[in-house]
Amino acid sequence: MRQVRLSQQGWESACADLSRGDDTTDKRRTRRGVLYAHLSTCGTAEAEYNLQSRGFDSPQAQEISSKAHVTAITTDFVLTGAEALSLLLQESSLTLAFGYAGTSELELCNELLGMERPRLLNSRGDKEAVFFAAGANVDSPHHAAALLHGARGLTNALGGIAEAKRNEVGLLVLVGVPSTASARYAPPHGEPGLLKAVGAFSKFSLQVGSDTDRSSPPEGHVLVEAFTHAVSELTTPPYGPAVIGIPQDVLENPCLRWSALRHHSGAGLPRMVGPLPDRSALLEATTALRTAGNVVVLLDDYFLRYKGSSAALHRFTQLLNASVLQLGYRRGAVLFPRVSRDEVPNFVDWYDPYHTDHRRILHEADLIVTLEDRNMYPRNMGVLPDCRKIAVSSDPSKAVKNGYLAPGDIIVEGEPVQAVIALSTLLHSGSGTFPGLVKRRVPTAEGSVTVSVAPDPREHCGRCVVDGLAQGIRGCSAKFLVDDSQIFGALIRRFYDLLPDGLRIIGSHGGFVGSGIPHAIGVSMRHPCERVFCTLGDQGFNNAFQSLVSAVDMRSNVTFVVCDNGMSVSLASQAEEQGLRTLSGSMDRYLGNSPSLEYTSVANALGLRTAEVDFGHDGEPGHWRQASMDLGAALVRLSGQRGPALLRMAVPPSSGIWKDLWPANGVS
Repeated sequence: MRQVRLSQQGWESACADLSRGDDTTDKRRTRRGVLYAHLSTCGTAEAEYNLQSRGFDSPQAQEISSKAHVTAITTDFVLTGAEALSLLLQESSLTLAFGYAGTSELELCNELLGMERPRLLNSRGDKEAVFFAAGANVDSPHHAAALLHGARGLTNALGGIAEAKRNEVGLLVLVGVPSTASARYAPPHGEPGLLKAVGAFSKFSLQVGSDTDRSSPPEGHVLVEAFTHAVSELTTPPYGPAVIGIPQDVLENPCLRWSALRHHSGAGLPRMVGPLPDRSALLEATTALRTAGNVVVLLDDYFLRYKGSSAALHRFTQLLNASVLQLGYRRGAVLFPRVSRDEVPNFVDWYDPYHTDHRRILHEADLIVTLEDRNMYPRNMGVLPDCRKIAVSSDPSKAVKNGYLAPGDIIVEGEPVQAVIALSTLLHSGSGTFPGLVKRRVPTAEGSVTVSVAPDPREHCGRCVVDGLAQGIRGCSAKFLVDDSQIFGALIRRFYDLLPDGLRIIGSHGGFVGSGIPHAIGVSMRHPCERVFCTLGDQGFNNAFQSLVSAVDMRSNVTFVVCDNGMSVSLASQAEEQGLRTLSGSMDRYLGNSPSLEYTSVANALGLRTAEVDFGHDGEPGHWRQASMDLGAALVRLSGQRGPALLRMAVPPSSGIWKDLWPANGVS
């Protein structure tokens, strides 16, 4: 590393240059302003680290750190946009940034690489940067950000941004766009109106400065205000991605005095809490709940993403003696976190519109409470009864679109767990008891059969597959399962109770086949000491194995389980049920896997540990039991070392275990 030394005279000269904002000053001097700023919030230890990372030797770093607390008070130096933004990112508690650099945002990458936090990692791809950051933000928003290059990076990553919006993941996306002077020439990395158009795929988007008037670059305070607004939006429920376009010259040139940045100190800190529910709506809902004779709570898995959801749901439903049902998705991605019966004793099951007991529970209700509904429309649920309803939601428009709310129904808008807690508090403060349901355990779909029937071989085989997966997860104490499969996910959901207690299921509502691999890597980077499992289908692997390059680079603790059933069994099943004869007759050519792609060979070439388990064709129960044990043992063995691993699990497409897992039509 080249040593940089500065005499006392040079030090004073640098301070004077910083105060004037002289753009001809050596950029290393300008960066001292960033280091002084660090001292005011992070202490001398981190300042020394940053100095050494920029080429200063240890004695020089210590000397500067000892002086800087005085200089920071007396010198009103000027920061570049990249320096100011790096400080804002640090102050906002960001821990990770994933980038695929280009020319426009290279200055910001340079600043972040010299900082201990946030840690900048090379995503090796545009959409990968967004997916990685989204995975890291699944628990709560704004732990990781994505850095993209202009129109090339942003358009390539739109699928990931749209996925984050549908999954309601709070995510900051910073995009370097052409400099002010060159924007009017529409260079390849610039597209007029692009940031505005991206608003359709994100919760918030903004171009720093005017997208039409490019006579001069925007002032630094505009960048700070854009950042502050973006962080506020992405950390306020309902969460979602916020995209900011920043001109190259704003990042590279001095544009903001340190005193102005200090004025905004704390403005970019995450809110993490939405507005409190309207008290009049809470009181109206409480009155309706107190007078109802039979309350049923119907929730979407979005509710379970909020901290404290199970405890709040338990207290609420115990006060009302209400049964709890959860929306069960029937096609596409169907594996999502489910309410725990141990934590919420009144929980019945995923709602099955064809299950007699489930329909009876709904139709006997005189009040239905929906929690954080996003997709309770007739095709998923059937038509809900005509009784009165209360919709508790951070985004009421999502419940309104589903068509079950009528005049006189009640909407409680706000962060849903806080709203449920508020309702419970109001209910508890009242006197007397509520009629409610007599608490009972309603049989699940699998346990409701009372007649004696012969064992179904498909039941046994499917159970063997999921049990082997569960044994592997349990054997290495994994805490997370990221699912990016379709029909394989439906099989896992059928035997959900085999999965270990406390396992965090992360599914995707965005429909992006191939999001699972990068999402799982992002989860792993956010929780580097935990083993993460990722279940995916063969099509999901085909669309995303580029991300495995970064998995090896970052030594992500992810075990990928690829269910290779030879083709898109779900679409083949749908084609057959719908009588699509031409498609049905071309399964291998159109819906089949590529015969030249060997999953373990690709993974091995990239540096992953690999294994294969073959369940073979439908055969004797003993064969499937042995394959199940082999699967569990192989997963434990692969996951025993740090770093990524991949297991290919071969299950023939003709296997009966796939039957009835993919309905061709909706409920209505």
